[in-house]
This record gives sequence, structure tokens and C-alpha cells, in this order.
Amino acid sequence: MIHRITFFYFFGATIMKIDISFSKVWVNALISVMDEHGIDGLMVVKESGVQIEALQEPTALYPVDVMNTLWQTAAKYLIDSGYITNRHQFGIDVAKKVNLSDFGVLTFSMLASSNIAASLSKFAHYVNSVSSTYCLGLMNVGDSYQVVIRSSALVDSVTTESIYAMNALIVRLVRFLG
Repeated sequence: MIHRITFFYFFGATIMKIDISFSKVWVNALISVMDEHGIDGLMVVKESGVQIEALQEPTALYPVDVMNTLWQTAAKYLIDSGYITNRHQFGIDVAKKVNLSDFGVLTFSMLASSNIAASLSKFAHYVNSVSSTYCLGLMNVGDSYQVVIRSSALVDSVTTESIYAMNALIVRLVRFLG
């Protein structure tokens, strides 16, 4: 039984920058949050330089710099319009719009796991396989687990909003699986 989950963040030096970063799951969730608040999410996505055509691809991934621009632009629109007061809440709101079934077979695999730790381990493996943005780890410390989230050494930076979104998504996963 997991008694406590602790989050650690490590953001360090950049070695090099690579292109592939964020899953389209985040783009769709961002669009949903903006649309919910009366802002044309698709317009904001286009303005940020995201290739709309790629949203039709099931495995679409987006460059870090384009996604950072999208996160920042969307947050600015929502703050300027008065719908949100801080960027942290925006990240949490976006995570609420991620449908766990968007992860396809991974969701079924996590549900079939014998415990939450095994499920989170599968999620961490998935994130580390498809994303160059985060490195996700799960450490067993006595009767608790620590989720370690750090930016990849392969990227310059990630937005605060996306960090909060990843945290909120992990909390949602734990609640869903628990």
C-alpha cells in the first residue's frame, strides 16, 4: 500500500536540444480549456506555430519550443481575459482535460497492473520513451514512493504550466488507479 507520494523536481544544465517533445494529448487538452472559457483554442494553437494537421496523427509529437510558446500564449490569453489568475492553476486545469483513454493501450496496461506502483512505473516508462521534455522516475522509499520529475538534459527549459499539468496528471492517475 502506498502511504505517501512525494514529488521532486530537478532542472539542470542543457546538453543539447532535440525536436520531439510533447504528445498531441496536451495540445487537445489546451484547446479544450481555452474553448471552455470562450477563447478560440484552435486559433491560439495556430498562432503559436503548432501544425494543426498533425493533430489527426495518432502519435503526433511536437517540438519543445513550439509547445512552450503554446503554453505561454494560451496562459496569456486566459490571464488577460480574467479566466485564470495564475499559471499554476492553468496547468492543473489542462491536466483535468486529459482523457486517460487518450493513452490507449497504456491505460489498459496500467489497469491490469497488480498495484499503483507498477502502474506508475509503466506510465514513467511511457513518458521517458515518447517525451524529450521530462524524465520521470518512481523510487520506493520504505512504505512510500517518490515520483521524481525533472526536465530532460536534452531541452533548454519547460514551462511552469506544463510542469503543473504533469503533476496534476500523475495525481489523477493515482486517484483513478487507487
